[in-house]
Amino acid sequence: MKRIINNQQGSALAFTLIVILVLAILGASILTTAVADTRNVIYQENSMKSYYLARSGALTLAETITTDSSIDVTELIDKTADTISIADGEVSVHVSDNDDDLIISSVGSFQNASQQVDVILREEASQAFDYTIFANGSINVHNNITIHGQVATNAQYVNDNNPYSAGNGTYPKPDEVKFDAKIPMPVIEIPTSYDAEYDDMVMSDSVSSGGDKHVLFRNGFYLDNHEEFMVTGDGTYHMYIENGISLDNHSFIRSDSDVNIFIYVIDDSTVLIDGAYVEAMLIAPDSHVRFHKSGANKFNGRSFHGTIIADSVEIHGNKSDFDPDSDSDPDDASVEKEYRIHEIR
Repeated sequence: MKRIINNQQGSALAFTLIVILVLAILGASILTTAVADTRNVIYQENSMKSYYLARSGALTLAETITTDSSIDVTELIDKTADTISIADGEVSVHVSDNDDDLIISSVGSFQNASQQVDVILREEASQAFDYTIFANGSINVHNNITIHGQVATNAQYVNDNNPYSAGNGTYPKPDEVKFDAKIPMPVIEIPTSYDAEYDDMVMSDSVSSGGDKHVLFRNGFYLDNHEEFMVTGDGTYHMYIENGISLDNHSFIRSDSDVNIFIYVIDDSTVLIDGAYVEAMLIAPDSHVRFHKSGANKFNGRSFHGTIIADSVEIHGNKSDFDPDSDSDPDDASVEKEYRIHEIR
């Protein structure tokens, strides 16, 4: 009986040793897995930090290129910037081109991980054309004016210095306006020759456009009460104007449905639109544009159908509408194209 008891005790001890061995092996396996998981988590965290370092580097350079028109992009192509240390990591940025695209490749590194982010910039029409009204400075709108679409200014809203003012019944309200837009003013491309040049504006009520036409008005463009300027045909009619624009009450500038009109003020002269109706894209980067007594007109109740780009804008009147022209293609404008972010990958 005693021998049997001793055998049972030996079996129990052996079983205990086996269990301990199994648990030791299992524990080692669990520990190994835990360490591997921890290392993987650390790597993933470092990889994420690397990604954001790379993204930050690419987007910083992209924003600089898209907002600073003084940068000569050709000097950046096929260049790699010196590696920069940021937040215990590193960023290296390289610029290349592919047809009309500019490719910013940024590599971010953090400890044992690295990631690359590419930002593709493409030459397109100025961002200023994204807005119904865009000004480099102040925009003053009063007395029941409605502006469809967006309004933006490069001016800053600091304390009581509001570059956008609006009266009762005027839309958009100041809180709907984009301030400090940081959008470069479009640069007008002056043609080397014109299809027609006018020293004195003596012309018929209508002109014909076929394809692209570039016309210079040296001594301004003026329409008296009820005078009409009509562009017929098709294509794009480019009007380059020096020495000011003055449109009197109930006058209008418009075109056939297959014609788009672009008006460029190529000096710093004033644009005065006094109750007229205009169908055009107005680009006056150095000019003050003033609408006065706008309102009553005989075409759809609008005062302006298109985009207004100017140094500053002032609108006074009653029940006037300003809306963008979805049919005009900003890429047809005779202005220098600018790089805009097309893709982030």
